[in-house]
Amino acid sequence: MLNPTEQCNIRCTYCYYGGAYPGTRPHQTASPAADMVKAAIDLFVTGEERLEPAQRAVYFFGGEPLMAFDQLKQAVLTLEERKREVGSHLENLIIQVNSNGMLLTPDIVDFLVEHDIYLNISIDGPNHDRYRIDRRGRGTHDRVRERTDWLAEYRPEYFASRVAVICVLSAPLDEASLYRYFSEWPTALRALAWDFDLLLPGGEESYSDFRQMFAEQRRVWDLFVASHQLPYETREQSGRYRFAFSHGFLHRSFHRALNQPARDGGPRLGHLLGVQFVPGNEYLVLGSDGTLYSSYEYQSPDFAVGHTDRGVDPLAGVEQLGMFRDAVQAGSCRTCWAAPMCTVTVPEAPFRASDPAGTVREKVTAKRARCMSERENLEQGLRARADIEDTFGAQALSGHREDWARQAQGGSRVDYFNA
Repeated sequence: MLNPTEQCNIRCTYCYYGGAYPGTRPHQTASPAADMVKAAIDLFVTGEERLEPAQRAVYFFGGEPLMAFDQLKQAVLTLEERKREVGSHLENLIIQVNSNGMLLTPDIVDFLVEHDIYLNISIDGPNHDRYRIDRRGRGTHDRVRERTDWLAEYRPEYFASRVAVICVLSAPLDEASLYRYFSEWPTALRALAWDFDLLLPGGEESYSDFRQMFAEQRRVWDLFVASHQLPYETREQSGRYRFAFSHGFLHRSFHRALNQPARDGGPRLGHLLGVQFVPGNEYLVLGSDGTLYSSYEYQSPDFAVGHTDRGVDPLAGVEQLGMFRDAVQAGSCRTCWAAPMCTVTVPEAPFRASDPAGTVREKVTAKRARCMSERENLEQGLRARADIEDTFGAQALSGHREDWARQAQGGSRVDYFNA
């Protein structure tokens, strides 16, 4: 993940980098130097033959990456040059830009098209102007929507094959109005994909918000279950199914409930709480000073795993797993029914054995909010699996299993479920 700048042209109040969350960097105007970006790309494109079949991706975030389009452009050209240097084709490489869309111009879009770069545009529907405001406190909805409409007309084939509409779900959540917003917006219907993902506030004060959001989420689950009365091919073309399955909390939880590995009845768990690889081995974020982090949200010393001038330090990742171990020991993870399917990750549980009791209590309180959401989603995933099979028969689930098998063959990550 390369951030060509940490500066942004708007000030989303829920942003990880807005200064409201502990352990995250504040909004700033810093950018990594060109030699740091090149060093990060050199680390990424190694020419190692064993990595060639793997699915890999370079994501441009920020801040707003289009505020530093010249740096982004140079990074893409450096990436392509590096591929030529090592003789790597990287057929499975995806390049993606996450943007608020307000700065899109013909020159920028032409470059994205020429280099086959995916684009995510963030627009939050009915809640957009509540949270996604500019520096003067004004809403940005109309400007984002105008640029999105323009892009769909300017490059219709690109829009349909490479552009996704991203919506952050936030309180107050009204799924009916959200559905109407996107289903009645002709441009959204032309996009490659929708992605609705939930922003989770922490702390005790958020629990009442959670209960309201959970009630709204259950309406999405009900819509998802009901859609299985349609044949697989028809369902895939259904706007209601597309809306329901585009919710991150739904498709992640449902696939874990459907494709979890069989238990042998023994005391050991093949999977616990999102542990996949040692942090830093799978996912790297470049900070503006060249530091490499294992977390997008938490760019702090706790999650540093190296630097562009010396590469990745695997021992740093092992130390972060130690933090995760301490979190498991401090909480109820070992007795939680959801643990074998849970995806709470290392950055979401930054405990240390040396933490004083008061700090542990604060961290447990913050983590509890995340655990509440995880258990709710997994419970709904298990319910949906049972309801679909009971109501429509086991055949109604076959399409999901086939999708999963295709993803596994295509190199997508399935190690969540492999013992």
